[in-house]
Amino acid sequence: MKGRISYLCLEGLVEGQGPFTHVHEIVSGLRAGGWEIELFTRPAPEKPTAGRVLLGYLTLQAKMAMRLHRSDMMYVRSHFAALPILLLARLYGMPIAQEVNGTFEDCIKAHPRLRYVTLLIRWAVRTSLLLSDVVLAVTPRVRNEIVQFLRKGRVVVLPNGANTELFRPGALPRPPIPGDYVVFFGALAPWQGIETMLAAVRRPDWPGGVHLVIAGDGVERPAVEAEAARDKRIIYLGRIPQRDVPGLVAHSLAGLCPISADVGHSPLKVYETLAAGVPVVVTEVPGQVELVRDNRCGLVIPPKDPAALASAIATLAGGRAEREEMGCRGRRLIEMGHSWRRRADELCGVLQQLVE
Repeated sequence: MKGRISYLCLEGLVEGQGPFTHVHEIVSGLRAGGWEIELFTRPAPEKPTAGRVLLGYLTLQAKMAMRLHRSDMMYVRSHFAALPILLLARLYGMPIAQEVNGTFEDCIKAHPRLRYVTLLIRWAVRTSLLLSDVVLAVTPRVRNEIVQFLRKGRVVVLPNGANTELFRPGALPRPPIPGDYVVFFGALAPWQGIETMLAAVRRPDWPGGVHLVIAGDGVERPAVEAEAARDKRIIYLGRIPQRDVPGLVAHSLAGLCPISADVGHSPLKVYETLAAGVPVVVTEVPGQVELVRDNRCGLVIPPKDPAALASAIATLAGGRAEREEMGCRGRRLIEMGHSWRRRADELCGVLQQLVE
C-alpha cells in the first residue's frame, strides 16, 4: 500500500453524469495503483433547498473530520464550501491535493443564485487553493487562471479520460432504437446546447431516417419531453443506468457535444464517444475543438447554430467510410493517451511525490 487518502467530493453525484463518472474512475485508478481510499461523498438531494444543501456540506465534512487522522493525505474535488475541512487538514500538517474541473465563472454559470455572494465564494475558492500543496487542473485554460495567484510548480494539468474497457466499438447492450441515430447523453443543462439540438431536427437539411436520441436529466428536461412528444424523430430516454450508456453510444452515427459556452473543460462525453469508436460533433469551444480538429475524429461547428449541426449530421450519415475512419482515429487517440488507466498512472506519480 502506497498510503491512505481521504477523498472529498461535496458535489451531489448523479449516476450517468460527468462528475459521478470522474470521481469513481479516479478512485478506482488510485486503488489499482496501490492506494487505500476512503471516499466521502453524497448523492444529489431530490428536492434541493439552500438549507438542505448546506446541511449536507456540513454533515459530510464533520464525518470526514472525525476520520481524517487515519489518512496520510487529503484529496478534494474543488468546491467553495470545502474550506473548513481544508483548514483542519492544514492544521494537522496533512498534504492536500485539490482537483479543479472548471473556472470560477463556470461555477457561477452552473449555479446562477450564487452570483449574489460572488465575492465570498471567490475568496473561499482562492483560499482553499492557497492551502493546497498541489492543484490538478483539468485543462491548460484552468491552469492558466489558477497560476495567476499560485506558484506555477504547484499546478499540474490532468485532463479527463475515458474507460476504454467499457466504452469500446460494438459495446453491448445494443439499444432497441429503430434505424440510425445520433446521441447526446449527460446533464440537460442550458449550456449543453439542448436548444440547438432540438432546433436542428426541424431544419430541412436534417437527414431523413436519423433520430436524435437524448439520455439524461436536468433543467432542460421539460423542453426535451415536449419536443419528443411533438416530433417522433426525437427519442428521449430519460436517465438511464450507466451500464447502458456504452452500448447506446457505440451503435450511434455520432455523439453530440454542441456546448454553447466555454465551460473551461472538455466534457467527458467527448472522450467516451471517441473511445467507443464513434465520431463526435462539437462546437468551436476551447478544450474540445483542439482535440477533435487536430486528430480528425469528428466535425466542428459554430456554437448555437442549428443549421450547421443539421448539416454536420447529414455529412456523417451520408459518408459511412469517412465516419468509420473518424471513429477509428478517435478510438486510437483515446487508447494511446486519454484512458483513465493512463490518467491514474499520472496521478499516482504526482501524489507519491507529494507524500514523500
